[in-house]
Amino acid sequence: MKITVYNSIGEELKELINGLSNAGVHEITFNADEYSSGVYFYSIEASSIDGRENFKNVKKMMVVK
Repeated sequence: MKITVYNSIGEELKELINGLSNAGVHEITFNADEYSSGVYFYSIEASSIDGRENFKNVKKMMVVK
């Protein structure tokens, strides 16, 4: 699993996780203290153990201070 945060012009800001994870529900904390208020994006990438199934999704988030 890989979770990455990007700014509004697509520059990678932070990689929150990159590695294997067990199946199930997980919680990741993103501390945005060093970033200004605005719109950011995060992508989630995951694949099955055998590598046959891949998942990738990008979502928008707002940082409000």
